[in-house]
Amino acid sequence: MWWIPIIYSVLSVSISHPGVVALWDSCGILNSPQVVQLGTSLSASCKINSTCLLLNSSTSSADMIWKMNGEQIPRDSDSKANPNFSMVTIPQVNSTRGNLSCYLYHKQIPYLLGSVAFQAGVPPDELQILHCFTVWTANLTCYWDPGQETHIPTTYTLHVREDFGTCDEAFNETKICVSVPDSSFCTLTIDRMMAHYSIWVTGENQLGQASSHAVCLHATEIVKLNPPEIEALASAQGCLRVKWKAPVHGLNSEDKEEYEIRYQDQEGPQESWIQVPFAAAENESNPKQLCGVSPHTHYVAQMRTKYPSNFSHWSAWSQEKTVRTEPAAPSHSPALWRRIAEVGADRRREVLLIWKPLKKKEANGKILGYRLFSRMRGRKDTATIQECITEALQYVLFLPEEEYVIFLTAYNSAGESPSSKIIIPAASRTDVFEPGHLYNLSVHALSDGDVWTSGTICSYSKQLHPLRSPVLYPTQIWKSQVALNWEDIPVRERRGIVRNYSLFYGEPGGELQSIVLNSSIHHYTISNLSSGSLLQIHIMVSTDGGRSNSSVLTITTKVFDDEEVELLVSSLFIGLALVLIFAVLTCIYKHQLIKAFLWPQVPDPANTNLGSWKPKRMWMQGALYPTMEQTEKLRMCLSWFPSKGNSELTSATHEDVKRYFAEKPWQSDTPTITRSQDVPHSESGQRIPAIYPNKVQYSAVLVHVYGLPQCHTAPLVSDSAILHHGSCGAHTSWLGQNPPLESDFDGLYMPHLELPGASPASVHEFPFLMALMVEDDSQPGQNHRPVSH
Repeated sequence: MWWIPIIYSVLSVSISHPGVVALWDSCGILNSPQVVQLGTSLSASCKINSTCLLLNSSTSSADMIWKMNGEQIPRDSDSKANPNFSMVTIPQVNSTRGNLSCYLYHKQIPYLLGSVAFQAGVPPDELQILHCFTVWTANLTCYWDPGQETHIPTTYTLHVREDFGTCDEAFNETKICVSVPDSSFCTLTIDRMMAHYSIWVTGENQLGQASSHAVCLHATEIVKLNPPEIEALASAQGCLRVKWKAPVHGLNSEDKEEYEIRYQDQEGPQESWIQVPFAAAENESNPKQLCGVSPHTHYVAQMRTKYPSNFSHWSAWSQEKTVRTEPAAPSHSPALWRRIAEVGADRRREVLLIWKPLKKKEANGKILGYRLFSRMRGRKDTATIQECITEALQYVLFLPEEEYVIFLTAYNSAGESPSSKIIIPAASRTDVFEPGHLYNLSVHALSDGDVWTSGTICSYSKQLHPLRSPVLYPTQIWKSQVALNWEDIPVRERRGIVRNYSLFYGEPGGELQSIVLNSSIHHYTISNLSSGSLLQIHIMVSTDGGRSNSSVLTITTKVFDDEEVELLVSSLFIGLALVLIFAVLTCIYKHQLIKAFLWPQVPDPANTNLGSWKPKRMWMQGALYPTMEQTEKLRMCLSWFPSKGNSELTSATHEDVKRYFAEKPWQSDTPTITRSQDVPHSESGQRIPAIYPNKVQYSAVLVHVYGLPQCHTAPLVSDSAILHHGSCGAHTSWLGQNPPLESDFDGLYMPHLELPGASPASVHEFPFLMALMVEDDSQPGQNHRPVSH
């Protein structure tokens, strides 16, 4: 556990004036630590000596106060056991420096009993060795990362120990090196280069200590060699030739050592070095060539080397060597201009030619002079004439009125520059600028041959109409809007400054609408269009020299926007889903009704017994069978009108008639079957009659009374026919006398059929149609009703 020094402050004080402290007998002792850790608490105590002259019977710890950096702070609770003793605790120390003081109030005057200055910091952080290097036959230097700031004095020590093998076991004692304050490296000497060393670093202060992990390194792997020596630096054919001497280190290596050469223009900007790495053997002495250098330029070069190892370091740079490269022909032509005077009386004019000197990088050497040539333009047989050779930067020519071309070149000891050209227009034309071409006009202010300031502007000598208009591209089409985009016209096709764009659009054959846009705008959205309409659009570009129109772009707006289509599809999908859900629910809860509607149970007429069905009992006007009188009357009626009746009954006896009614199959018309079905109740589970009968009519039994004495209408028993009843004669006087008339049959009941919407059929067409009254198990005399099956 680390010890923390405690300060005991014993003071003798007396005061003759407030604020002035004088030496007196010992009055108090302040006990406080000198160093604390940041973020922790600080406790201190102060005691009044019994020999203090300020002490009396009323003096106690309640008269003592504490101050931190001049600010009063609350003290701990007083001790009843020792009234002359006071303590204070600071919960958390957040400053790295501080001063703590204890005072005694005596007669309203504070007397200083003790004061102590303290420091706050942290223990050393975990350390890490960054890199080490050795200098041949000299020493070893290591750098490390100390971690966070400790804020208090901390000592860092480098430990180096020579080991057997790859640091398997210690071979020599550990050497140490203590770094100077506020530094993170240290250097010590080693005995041998051909050995492995264990290296680590430790840090220690009053609050704790820390150590790094040990690293194992071979001295030759981290060696830093002495710099090589440049013996010669020369220039030849646009290249630098460097000859060097390798450093002597006594290390044998099968690999080539690594080198770097750096060079730069001595008159150029600083730190503009060009570095060229290469490898070479220890005994290699071939010069290294560095090409691509500028001619007639002072260059400075340096070299350094590195031992071929992953952990070795570059040596320091060697001493500088300088050289000037050879000159070359100028690489640029001089900038040439002219001033033309009016034509004189001799029909000649004065032309002043002026030019600027070449820059240093363009001259490639000292310019010895300029050569000026002229040639009349427009004639093939005209020769080029050398006007002068001069070292000046201007020359005056006297030329006739024809158009001339002037050439100017600069030369040095290595050659001649490319020629610059300028046209001297004919006297009848002073405009040398072609219309529709954009020119850069630059003005330079010179001071002692150097450019002091300059300005540039672009302009046309004359603007023309554009060669073409931009091409329109639709980027988005809606039902009422169209988004358009177009590119800028190339400079060579503008032939003037674009002032604006005019956008024209409309339906074919209709009135065109236009929009004028600024020249900086290259997109626009046309709005308020009709959906599904055909639209023709073109754009016009305008300059001060004219206008140019584009080709017509034809597009059709959409009927629906994408959002509307999505909404329509979504609505349709939702509707179909709801219908499907409704259909499924209907099938679940109404499946019996749907089944009965779609697949009704139709009885098979072939399996019915209605054709052979007979009623159990029949009554005709109160009798079970026709009476004898009725039989005779019927037979007589049918004999007089054989075509109106049945030949079987004409000669039949009374018994035959009875047998006929009993055995003859009943005739049926429009059969009918009525079906009802019981279904289970959804809650009680009991079966109840269904409320939806399935009715298929295929048969109807017509039941009427035969031979009623008076005519009356039979009840309606079918939707398709109505039976009427009458009597075959109301009187019997015609029997046995002359043959009766047909009207005499009115007293005799004969069935006849009346169809809806038509006249009643003749009674003789149905002579054997009988009306039946059906009774199951009921007794005669009970109520009877027609039954249809």
